[in-house]
Amino acid sequence: PAERATPEEIKAFMAQMLPPSMEYLSSIASRKDPTKPDTALFWHVPRSGGSVVKDVLTKCRGVVLASEVGATQGHNQDADLQIVTINQYLFVNVDAT
Repeated sequence: PAERATPEEIKAFMAQMLPPSMEYLSSIASRKDPTKPDTALFWHVPRSGGSVVKDVLTKCRGVVLASEVGATQGHNQDADLQIVTINQYLFVNVDAT
C-alpha cells in the first residue's frame, strides 16, 4: 500500500503551493473542534467535477450554498434572509457575486 503523508508534510506542501493570501485555508479533515464549525469555501472551476461536489455537499451533507443562484426566481426581492430550494439545491436567498 502507498505510504500516507503526515499532517505536517501536508501542511508544508500546501504552504508551498498556495499563495500567502490563502494561508488560513485548511482541510475539512483537520477540524480540531467539531463544536465550532468552519465556513467552507468551494471554488467551482468549470468542467472540473464541481457539480458532483455541489451534489454531495447539498444533497448528502445538507450544506447550504451562497451564490447568485440564490437570488433567482424572484428571491432577490425577499424581505427576510432564508434558505430556498432551487433545482433541488439549498441556497441562501442572496446574490453573493
